[in-house]
Parts: sequence; C-alpha cells; structure tokens
Amino acid sequence: MKIYALTTLVRYGIEINVRLFETIEQCQKEYDAFIKEYEEDKEYIVHKGTEHTEIEEVEFKYDYDESPTCLVSIQTYELNDVVNNQVHCVIKGNQDCDYIDNENLYLFNNGTKASKQFFDLLCQHKENDYDIGDVEIEYDDEEYKEYFSFDNEDYDWGHCETELIKIEGDNNENN
Repeated sequence: MKIYALTTLVRYGIEINVRLFETIEQCQKEYDAFIKEYEEDKEYIVHKGTEHTEIEEVEFKYDYDESPTCLVSIQTYELNDVVNNQVHCVIKGNQDCDYIDNENLYLFNNGTKASKQFFDLLCQHKENDYDIGDVEIEYDDEEYKEYFSFDNEDYDWGHCETELIKIEGDNNENN
C-alpha cells in the first residue's frame, strides 16, 4: 500500500507535524491549502516547489547558510500491510531535516518495528557522542510513546519520538 506523508517542520522549535493520506491527490490538496495561507500573508516569502516548499518570515529573512522558518514536503512510502488504517511512525526532528534524502520519518505497520528503529537511533546518537537529554518511554493499553532529545553542541540538536497516526482517506474520518 502506498502512503503519502505531508510533513511540516517548524525549524527553530524542531516541531514536525505528520499527516498521512491514502492518495496523492488528497495529500497534494492539503499541501496546496497549507501553503496558500502563507502565500496570502505578506509577512512570509514562499519558495514553492512541487513536493518541497520553504517558507520564511520577511522580518527574519535567513542568510544562505541558515534555514527557513517552515518546511513543507510530500513524501511517498510503501508498506506491505497496514493494520486498522494506522501507521506507527518514528519521527526525528533536527537541524538537517531540510536536506533532501535526509531521512527523518520512518513508517512501520507495527509498534515493535517502530520501537526497534527508535532504539537504533538512540544507540546511534549515543555512539556518536551526542548529549542525550530526556528519554521518556511510556506504555499503556491504548498507545505507546517513546521520546528522546539530543545535542552534539555543533548545531545538531533535536528530538526523536514515536507516534501512531491514522491514514486519512475518502473512506475514513479525517482527524
């Protein structure tokens, strides 16, 4: 099953929001609607692409070496099986999320695989001498939550978390 992810990254808070869709048309429609709000607002400059858009505040126009205020992108994933029209996501937010081919979103059809990816990323950051901040792992009957923050004192800082996300489609209730 192909899944289309609409991701928005607010750079300075490293806040990544992910919405999943059954069709590219649904995802593109939401992508265009999200960007339109910024295009109509004179306080922002929008550098629109087909699947990747950078949005910057006019007041804080960034230098060449810096990053924009908000990044919006469409990504395509394929899973063999989806349970209850939900996907387990591992989301990594850091200063390099805006580079193409820099993986920051991992989708899985079960929580065990997502947990393994989460712990692999945690171990990788520890091995690379990142300062690991808060590590929170909470499980209950309804859902699970895994989270850690990291900082290597070299402008690479952020967090990694797990989330169970419903896929939006014509046959589903939209969240």
